[in-house]
Amino acid sequence: MKYVYMESGMDFLREDEVSDTYNSVKALVKNDELYMKHPSGDFEYDFANGFRIHFLTEDIAYHLCVSDKNGNVIFTRVILPEKDTIYAYSKVYYIDYAVSVARYEYCVPENPPFAILKYNPDNKPINIFISYNFKRSGLGDSIAWLNSCLYFAEKYPKAKINVVLNDNSLEYFFNNYTNLKDYKNITLINYIDALETPAYANYFIAYFNLATLNDSKERYNYYKVSNCFDGLLKAGLDILGIDEIDGYKEKPKLKIINIERKKPKKPYVCIASSASSFYKRWLNKDGWVKVIDYLKSIGYDVYDIDKFNMEQYNSLIIAGIPPNAIDDTGNIPIHKRVERIINADFFIGLGSGLSWVAWLCDIPIVLISGFSKPKSEFYTPYRVINYNVCNGCWNELNHDWKANSCCPIYGNNLNHEKFLICSFAIRSESVIKTINKIPCVQEKINA
Repeated sequence: MKYVYMESGMDFLREDEVSDTYNSVKALVKNDELYMKHPSGDFEYDFANGFRIHFLTEDIAYHLCVSDKNGNVIFTRVILPEKDTIYAYSKVYYIDYAVSVARYEYCVPENPPFAILKYNPDNKPINIFISYNFKRSGLGDSIAWLNSCLYFAEKYPKAKINVVLNDNSLEYFFNNYTNLKDYKNITLINYIDALETPAYANYFIAYFNLATLNDSKERYNYYKVSNCFDGLLKAGLDILGIDEIDGYKEKPKLKIINIERKKPKKPYVCIASSASSFYKRWLNKDGWVKVIDYLKSIGYDVYDIDKFNMEQYNSLIIAGIPPNAIDDTGNIPIHKRVERIINADFFIGLGSGLSWVAWLCDIPIVLISGFSKPKSEFYTPYRVINYNVCNGCWNELNHDWKANSCCPIYGNNLNHEKFLICSFAIRSESVIKTINKIPCVQEKINA
């Protein structure tokens, strides 16, 4: 069936008038059959791509009024239905809908609504897609956004919530080593099962590249208030309609289980010096080496627990782990990484996945990042950023990160004096000063 998008007010947009990103959402939902059949037999509807309605009659005009529960009118228009057409108000975020449908007869144009449709997910299947641009779910993204799903599960305890991840290893970790099983109304499923299962409502938590939509009102269709530039936690909560929680300073609802905390023979620190993107790395030439030397001088072993000990980011850039760290890299299961992290005195990392794993482990985290503002990730009192140089470009909506794989301001010009200055300008002394604020370190210094 074809789509007609209902825009705010009375406008219609066809599929060829919106972006590929906007159209890609409908590929993730069942379009041959909508979830709810109205007793009148006039139409079927659901909330699987925003509010959707498919009229089953073609010789009756209808007056459709889409509102939210507070009475704010979103769309109102008389529709003479087209054959095999789904009419969708396709905001991908949560709206508590209240919709009225009336048969519109020209002789009696004021017919009262014969259908009042109110969003009610009790005992109905909800799919929440967690993905990075609808591809493989990233580690940090998945932790942040699954944590947001737990708030939704508490808000709607009678809903049957399917969280869709595109990574079997993540599903195994969350099912076996976190308290996810305590949420009886949440099940982790894969993409194929989600596509084959009709859903009453779908939500899509992802990074949407709003910089490419600067001149389009479509940029307002993906987040109600907050986007990923305001932080992964806030974006997930916003998309799921959890308005009363900021998320940034909240302790994770997702908890580690079935992994023992035990005191090691020798105290140690875990670090993650690598990242999925080059701009996330700490690029101070001697930064890691000096910090590790300092940690060794006060009695710590230092384990680098990255997936790879050498990363190639493009044809020009190859970067490895610090040479004076213990090489504990490798493609090992996440719960094994947790075993190492959870018994460390603290963790030092970047704005990347292993820092989010450490967040779940509830240990002190020194987070070094210049490309992102602090609220982009979770709260830690040991955040290191140099505000005195160019910084936080991740949180500015006008930068297209796809077009600039390294530095969105200076591109891939490694020779420019300000290339990724946000990272180069973070000094080892600043990191060491922050480390010294951690209580267990203060005890060592004062012993």
